[in-house]
Amino acid sequence: NKINKYFDLIITDDKNNEKSDLEIFIHLSNYGFNQFGHIDICYDGKIYSYGNYDNNSKKLFAAIGDGILFELTKKKKYIEFCINNNKKTIVEYGLKLTDKQKKNVEKELNKILKDSYIWKPDLKRKKDYIVKLYKNVKPKFYKFNSGEYKTYFLMGVNCTYFPKQILMNNESNILKIVGVLSPGTYYQFLEEEYRNKNSNVISKKIYNKDTIGGKYVKNKK
Repeated sequence: NKINKYFDLIITDDKNNEKSDLEIFIHLSNYGFNQFGHIDICYDGKIYSYGNYDNNSKKLFAAIGDGILFELTKKKKYIEFCINNNKKTIVEYGLKLTDKQKKNVEKELNKILKDSYIWKPDLKRKKDYIVKLYKNVKPKFYKFNSGEYKTYFLMGVNCTYFPKQILMNNESNILKIVGVLSPGTYYQFLEEEYRNKNSNVISKKIYNKDTIGGKYVKNKK
């Protein structure tokens, strides 16, 4: 609601024409399970998202299931799909990274994918979110042979755990968030950092049904 009320004040403006090295997407919605929020990261033109996407493996009201990581390159189509299919608003924060941080992001991504295998959804289940996603943006899906990502757990290894390993490990030190992690915690931290002119959060965009193309907010001062 806060974002929707603020949206009318948005000014199209690319902050200092500076290009971000990594983007974080915060998904917001007033509808259904999506009210819990979600978070993705985008690096080197690829969007990564971890979650409990396989309806065949979900248990305890979707709190547990096979962990799935998907990877895609069609950013615009993905955002359009999320907005149209789930009535979402997406807030995108762009971060500037050092060369050392970039290498560490790549190292962590390779480490996570090392014990994974390609998985494909059952396309006969046409109403499943993951099948609709596949038909719209053709992501690559991964499941895991073993390790912490093999099983998704709402209160543990969830959508916030994946970016934590990428952005908050001892070597990268890209974000310094304290406390219990949730999409809301990320949003609050990134919003505060965006307003801090000396932070590495250099841009912010908001996407919703009125502007699927996205708009930049006014420069932080």
